[in-house]
Amino acid sequence: MSEENVVLEENSEKKENRFNSFMKKNGFYIGVFLIFALVIIIMTSDKENPSKGVIDYSDAVFYQSGNQLYLQRDNKEAVLLSASLLQDYVLTQINYVIKPCKISKDGNYVYFFENVILDGNVYMGDLCRFTNNKKETIGVNVPLSYALSADYDKVVYATFTGTDDEGTYLYDLYLYENGKSSLIDSEIDKECITLSGDGKTIIYHKGFYADTQTTAMYVYKNGASKMVDNQVVYYYKQNANGTFKANWPLTNYDGSKIIYAGYMGPESLPSLNLYTPSDQKSTMLVKSFVQVFVDDDLNNAAINGETSPETMSGSYIRYDLNTLEKEIFATNIWGLCDMVVAKYVTDPFINLGFYLKSYDEVTNTADLYFKGTDQEETKVLSSINVDNIQFSLDYKSMYALAYYYAAEGGELHEISNITTSSYDLEKIDEMVMEYHFDDANTVLGFRKDVKLYLIDKSGTKKMIDNHDVSSFEITPDGNLLYFYKDGGLGTGELYMMEADTNKDYELVDKAVTFIYEFGDNYVAFVNGFDFGDAAGTLIVTDGKGNFQIIAEKVSTLLMKNYIK
Repeated sequence: MSEENVVLEENSEKKENRFNSFMKKNGFYIGVFLIFALVIIIMTSDKENPSKGVIDYSDAVFYQSGNQLYLQRDNKEAVLLSASLLQDYVLTQINYVIKPCKISKDGNYVYFFENVILDGNVYMGDLCRFTNNKKETIGVNVPLSYALSADYDKVVYATFTGTDDEGTYLYDLYLYENGKSSLIDSEIDKECITLSGDGKTIIYHKGFYADTQTTAMYVYKNGASKMVDNQVVYYYKQNANGTFKANWPLTNYDGSKIIYAGYMGPESLPSLNLYTPSDQKSTMLVKSFVQVFVDDDLNNAAINGETSPETMSGSYIRYDLNTLEKEIFATNIWGLCDMVVAKYVTDPFINLGFYLKSYDEVTNTADLYFKGTDQEETKVLSSINVDNIQFSLDYKSMYALAYYYAAEGGELHEISNITTSSYDLEKIDEMVMEYHFDDANTVLGFRKDVKLYLIDKSGTKKMIDNHDVSSFEITPDGNLLYFYKDGGLGTGELYMMEADTNKDYELVDKAVTFIYEFGDNYVAFVNGFDFGDAAGTLIVTDGKGNFQIIAEKVSTLLMKNYIK
C-alpha cells in the first residue's frame, strides 16, 4: 500500500512545510537576536562536527546565508545565485524575501528576488531566474509575486510604475517568454495573478474600489483581454508564487475553466463563480462560500457554501463542473477542514463522507460526522482538534485528536478502511499532543506531553523516551524516527533511531537549532548556530552513522520551497 499523509491545514502562512520538515521553534532565532541584539551569542557543539562517511544525495540544495542565496546540485560546489537579497540587509525582513523563492523539484528552475526594498508597505525587487546554469533578470521593481506555466518557463509578473494623484500604487502586467517580456495591461492590481498550465491564459485584477473592497477581473487569451466581472473580491492566497496549482483565482491546465469569488455585499461572504472563456460567460455556483476543493481539471468540486456569516454554518455541496449538476450532501456543517481554503485535491476527497459541525472557537475544535451513501449522518468523534486532521493519500485512512484541549492534548483515533458507506474506528491513546506516520501508514509515532511513543510495523507499541521530548518526525519510508529535546536559547539535542528495530536511539548532536527532512529519507540539521551571524553548519545524515557537511554559514534551508 503506497500512501502519503495529507494534512488539511490550508493557512499558507502557518504550516507550509508540514509534510517535509519540522523545525524547532521556527523563526525563534529572530526573536533571540532581537532580545540579545547587543550581544553576539555563538553556540558551539560539545563535539566536533560529525564527518564519517559520504552520503550520495540527489536533491538540489537551495539555501539562504545572511543576505546571499545559493544553489548546490549533485554534491558539487555551491553556486552563488544572489549576493544581495535585500538592498539594505535587515534580519527581520529577510523572511519576506526568501519565502517567494521557489525551485523546481529537479533543481533546473529557480525563481527568486534580489535587491529588494520596502517601499511604504510593499516589498519589491528584481525578479530573477536561474536555469540552464544561467542567471537572468526577468523584471525590476516587481512586487514579491508571480505566476508560472506548468513547465516553469513562462512567467507573468507586475512592475511598479509609480503612483496616481491619490497615492495608489500603479503596476504594469507582463508576460515573459522566449527571453523577452511583453506588456499585457497597465494599471493592474498586483494581488492575484494566475497563469494557466499551458501559459496561454492569464487571469488578473485591476481597478480596486475601496468602498466595496472589490476589483474587476480580466482574462487575457489569444492576444486580447476581456473583463469578466467588475465586482470581484480577493479570496485565499494573495501574493502566491507558482503555477495554476498554487495561485488564485483557480484555473486548469488549458485555462478552459476559471473559478473566482464574487461580491455579495459588505456584510456577506463571497459567491463562488465559474467562468468559461470559450463561452464567454460566468455562472454563480454557490452563494456565501468559505471552502472549495477541486480536482486539477476542474471537473468536480466539494464546497462549503450557502454559509451564514453569523453562525459560519452552511452546506456541504458537491458539483459536477461540466454539467453544473449540484448535490447538497449535508447541511448545517461548519466545514470540511480547519480554515478558509481553496485547494486542488483528488476525487476521493471530493467524494469523502466526512465533515465537521459545531465548531468551538475557544477550543478550536469541532465534531466529526460521517454520512455514507444513502445513509443518515453519524457523529464519529466529538471535539476534535481541527488543526490536526491527517489523511492518507488515498483517503482510506485518517487520524484525529478527539476531546481535545490544548494544554492536555486529546484522544488519538485512527479511522481506517474508509469507503463511501463505512469505516473502522480505533482509539490509539489518550492525552496525545502530536503524532506523525510514514507515507505507507505502517509506522505511527505520538507524543504525550514530553514522552514519545512508537507503534512499529508489527503493531507493537513501545515508549521511546520519557523525558523532555519537544518535537519529532518519521522519515517517509518509515525507517527512521528522529526527535528533539529543547536545550534553551535556541538550541537543543537531536536523537535518531531505526524505527523498525530493537536498537536504542542515539544522540546525533548536542547543539542543533533547525532540523529538516532531507532528500531520499535522510535528515539534515544545522548545528553551531551563531545568532550574531544568524547562520550555522548544515549537515546531512542517513541515520546509520554516516554524516556529511553540506555547507557552512547556512541560515535557512529552502530545498523544500518547491514550485507548485
